[in-house]
Amino acid sequence: MNKHKKIVILLTSILLVLGLVGCVATGQESKDKSKEDGVVAVVNDENITQQEFDESLEQTKMTYAQQGMNVEDLEEAQVKEMEQQVVNQLVNTKLLLQAADSNNIEATEEEIEQSLVQIKEQFENDEDFNSALEANNLTLDQLEKQIADELKINQYITENTAEVTVEEEEIVALYDQYKEQSEEVPAYEEVKAQLEQQIKQQKNQEEFGKLVQKLREDSEIEVLI
Repeated sequence: MNKHKKIVILLTSILLVLGLVGCVATGQESKDKSKEDGVVAVVNDENITQQEFDESLEQTKMTYAQQGMNVEDLEEAQVKEMEQQVVNQLVNTKLLLQAADSNNIEATEEEIEQSLVQIKEQFENDEDFNSALEANNLTLDQLEKQIADELKINQYITENTAEVTVEEEEIVALYDQYKEQSEEVPAYEEVKAQLEQQIKQQKNQEEFGKLVQKLREDSEIEVLI
């Protein structure tokens, strides 16, 4: 993994997750196709700008490229779908940040610094880290702001979603599904922990989807593209 790729993944990971529920979540949204004064969406009277959209779209394209997908080969319908995914990501992020702010959730300087250290540790030296910032059109202040926003969102999600549990029979049922699909399946005990984590992630995503859906239903959202 090269140095530029690592920082893109770190900065877009939460937005990609948010986009998964954005495609199915609906609120009071306008389908007006016009763009007004460089604004692509309005969320509870807060604007999402064309610049924010363009930057997020470029990050998404870079992520696709790193996964071996040539964005230039996408059909028009696929490009439109990607653009809508980006808008949904931005809307969901805005909603979660608004909710975190309304609940007085803040990221401490210590938390931000710890996250920044973890990011820097993935680079051999400061020069590589600074090169990655430059390649992603980011300043250190902008990176720290994104870290703070992600920390606030994560805390809000944690505080407002149910803690999930996984029962033994659920793991067994999933294991049996894999056995039906393939004859070469490792022994149950060898993959039990992985299957449990898979189920837990799915349940967490479902809880997260419910949370964002509720935020969208309780908000005024106008999408202008």
